This record gives sequence, C-alpha cells and structure tokens, in this order.
Amino acid sequence: MVADEVLQQWLNNFDKNRGKALLSTISKSTANADARITKDHRDQRWKERKNCDEEKDSKKPAGKGGKARGAKPAADG
Repeated sequence: MVADEVLQQWLNNFDKNRGKALLSTISKSTANADARITKDHRDQRWKERKNCDEEKDSKKPAGKGGKARGAKPAADG
C-alpha cells in the first residue's frame, strides 16, 4: 500500500514537472517567434525607407544641390 502511494506521488510530481517543462518550451518558442517577427518587421521598414530615399534621390535634378535659394557669394574684404 505504501509503495502505491509513493508511486502515485512520484507520478503526480512527474506530470507537474513535465507540464512545467512543456510550458517553458512553449514560452521560449513563442518568445523566439516574437523576436523573429520584430526583426523581420524592422528589416522590412528599413528596406522601405531605403527604397524611398533612393527614389527621392533619383528624382532630384542634377547639379542643383548645395546652394540655398537666393544665396549670395561671400564678399572679399
């Protein structure tokens, strides 16, 4: 009778520990997936910004950069 109780107690503890291990594994997998999604989203936004900047640069007329509108040459003196 005592052996049955000990065995039952061991099985109960085993189930609890197995459940904890399973939950821990699920939590780690979820955290990794969330991190991957965040990284992919960040990379995607960076690519979009880079493409947007390249499009803006391609639309600029050549030779117009560098001077403010209405800038006067510096006076020598």
